Amino acid sequence: MLSLLEPSRCRKCHNERKVRKCPRFNKDICWDCCNHYRYDMSCPEACDYAPKTSAEQSSPFPSFKADSHTEARQVTVLYIDQWIDKTLAALGGKSPKQAASDDKPKLLAWLSSFQYPSYFPLEYLMGKLGLELSDLKKNPEPEDLGAEYLDHAIALDWDALASLSINIKPPEGCRERHIELLKEIKQLKKISTYKVIHGGLTDDGKTALIFYELNHSQDWTLVLSRIGDSWRLRQNINGSPKEFFTQNDKYRSIAEALSKGDDNAAWVQIQDTVKLYPDSSDLMYYRAFYWQLVKQSDKAKVDFYNSIALDNAFTPSYHHLGILNAQDKNWQESIYWFEELCKLDASEDNRTNLAAAYANSGDTAKARAIWQDILQSNPGHQGAKANLEKLDV
Repeated sequence: MLSLLEPSRCRKCHNERKVRKCPRFNKDICWDCCNHYRYDMSCPEACDYAPKTSAEQSSPFPSFKADSHTEARQVTVLYIDQWIDKTLAALGGKSPKQAASDDKPKLLAWLSSFQYPSYFPLEYLMGKLGLELSDLKKNPEPEDLGAEYLDHAIALDWDALASLSINIKPPEGCRERHIELLKEIKQLKKISTYKVIHGGLTDDGKTALIFYELNHSQDWTLVLSRIGDSWRLRQNINGSPKEFFTQNDKYRSIAEALSKGDDNAAWVQIQDTVKLYPDSSDLMYYRAFYWQLVKQSDKAKVDFYNSIALDNAFTPSYHHLGILNAQDKNWQESIYWFEELCKLDASEDNRTNLAAAYANSGDTAKARAIWQDILQSNPGHQGAKANLEKLDV
């Protein structure tokens, strides 16, 4: 149970994390309590989070500044609950509830004349007024998927977690390995409650960061990627969104230690960093290089495989698995990874490596076909020419 004197807690409910100063209460409060004040439209205008009405009457609803869509939806629902009983001049002195009772099509036409932000709970409004709106379906927003993900984590439904990830068509065994890696994240196994603190998109609109507080104590960030028209879970971060923007610096530092052959410094940094990024494909990739540095090739293969399990599109790990297995003369395994790599990136270099693996395995017919195909599109490719000449000797 939380202490009522806990400094990070809201000074009104003493439960959720405080996030802003309320001029009406004159204390730091959580966004839940803020919403339960401000939906009545009585906040001082000087407050950044006071609701704003549209001067052009472009919407019958005020806009509410919010740090997440979850917060914005909640305060809008609170406002709708009291708005439907208010008399409006635009409805001839009737309330929306009365107008719906008298003439549903007319009220629906009026409501449909406005534009609504993506977070707006339109289905909730329609339900309160007994209206039906065609084409109400919309793709889940990042925070919807984030909530679904954490609900599955609470239920320990690991298969569902993997299904929400960026990995749609994993290579053989990678889905099962992904689930094993998720089960190793102890924070996911201990979630009982979660609360959105902040949600937003990167400048390119392709990445969403959702910052949560787990179990009223643990900072946690979900990183989502837009793939086509939908959002998919890319990464868990044990910390705030700040850690998302600093991870590349941490990876560069690890790479620098590896390049200098300083295995001790590299290992210390890897151990510290994996606590923050427990399902980072990049980090597994660098850890694989550490294992190579200390001459433990089998462990390197495992971490290259882990990297692919976490991100099926991480092509460098496919390449290294192909090379490591070729060095061990495990040609069928090498062929498998080069074939999988070519499905993602059929470059001439990757196809040449695949052909070499086939040739070394004794399947010269497939090797010849690949090199001939390369020459057909690039007659000047010297590697393909030389290898074909070797086959003919």
